[in-house]
Amino acid sequence: MKFFNYLFCKLYSLSGSVAQNLRIPVFPSIVGISFYQVLNIFTICLCILMAFDSLDEINIYVNLGGMFLTGAILIFNTLYYGRHERYRSILKEIEKMPQTARWMSNFFCIVYLVTSLSAAFFAVRGCTVLFASY
Repeated sequence: MKFFNYLFCKLYSLSGSVAQNLRIPVFPSIVGISFYQVLNIFTICLCILMAFDSLDEINIYVNLGGMFLTGAILIFNTLYYGRHERYRSILKEIEKMPQTARWMSNFFCIVYLVTSLSAAFFAVRGCTVLFASY
């Protein structure tokens, strides 16, 4: 969870600097964290369904489960970061990190974001190739 706290802090500072007239920079950060978590789960589920050659179930799981999962993760993250203003303690904790740890965390955040997007792209592309072959 510490990695996601650091990623939340980075998204929080980005949303605060981009939209300075935004009164609540916490919500875009929560949506960003939730987006990447849902994207990773979607990619894993899609790869499992393709591995078992379950092309008929893909529409069922993506439509029904995806909406439920997205809402559940968004609600969980809103409660986790927003309840009792936990995000303030997370921001203070990140400020106390040494500079070398911040550089490593920044590197891992970039790798995580790029890997998540590329894995989802290739999973969806592989799925369309499988659909075209049938």
